[in-house]
Amino acid sequence: MPQKDSAALVATGTDIDLISAEDLGKADKAKISNALAQALGKMPAVNFVTDPAIIAGLEIRTPHFTLHNSWRSDLTDILKELKHVA
Repeated sequence: MPQKDSAALVATGTDIDLISAEDLGKADKAKISNALAQALGKMPAVNFVTDPAIIAGLEIRTPHFTLHNSWRSDLTDILKELKHVA
């Protein structure tokens, strides 16, 4: 993630929602929280949310920022491309 984007994510002043397709265990939540703290330079408040519709992967959401890294996002992009070619 570009430094500008990570700075904006930290500056939102709100909690970060981290969405996964399945409920994450305590160990996974701790690893993700630590990775976010390292990447962002500070420990954000994280709400872990389960949404099976993302199929696989993780998404980060705030009121003004969304980072898609999921099968749902990839499939949506593929569908757009297929409609564009057709």
